[in-house]
Amino acid sequence: MTAEDTNNFEENIESLEHEEEPTDQGATARGVPKKTKLPSRNTVARHERRLRSEAKKTRKRRLYTAGGSLIAIALIAGLVLPSIGGGVRSGSDNQDVVVKELVGTQIAIQPGGVVSDTSSISYSTTPPTSGPRLELAADWGVHDKQISDGQAVRNLEYGAVIFNHGLSDADAVKLADFARQQPGYPGCLLVNPHNGLDSGEVVMTSWGWLQETKVDDQESMQAFVDDHLNKGPLFMGSTCGASG
Repeated sequence: MTAEDTNNFEENIESLEHEEEPTDQGATARGVPKKTKLPSRNTVARHERRLRSEAKKTRKRRLYTAGGSLIAIALIAGLVLPSIGGGVRSGSDNQDVVVKELVGTQIAIQPGGVVSDTSSISYSTTPPTSGPRLELAADWGVHDKQISDGQAVRNLEYGAVIFNHGLSDADAVKLADFARQQPGYPGCLLVNPHNGLDSGEVVMTSWGWLQETKVDDQESMQAFVDDHLNKGPLFMGSTCGASG
């Protein structure tokens, strides 16, 4: 028992002593000393049990009160902290999700599968970014002569970034050197002279994307490579299927 329970017990014993004192008025009048009767063992035991029961109930009430306070504090913290920027918000919070804007112009995917001949195909862009394609892709790396559009689209499907150009010899060498400096070259990279482009033009393509640039704008070219290399619908490994 606690000190508080002990005090209560002593007070109850005193009250019991007073309650069980004899009330013999005659004996008092005759001058006979009044005899004090102590409470019985059963009475004392009964009061001890009552005190222990009351003490137990008091402890339970305190525990329940403390527990309820902790729960209330936790609920308040859960509501307040996110509102002051202390929490991580998900899409369900109606907060706009920041999505990186990719370099280039996105082109609608042109329908078409693998065909045996693409010479009569009219592609939606020059050079193409999707559409009907040949079974065999072109060899990766730098080409001195134009590869067919049907082959180029097959490479794009594998994840290629193609440097299509209408450059003179000196600028063509500069463009080829830039391509060769890319990690993993020749995998996923093509340099392709294209007769559908004007002199001095460089048009980079990937599957569904296109970017017009200049041979001296290496920052723009690198950004396109970083965003679109090996992002085709058919994944052929880290080198887009290139060997050695």
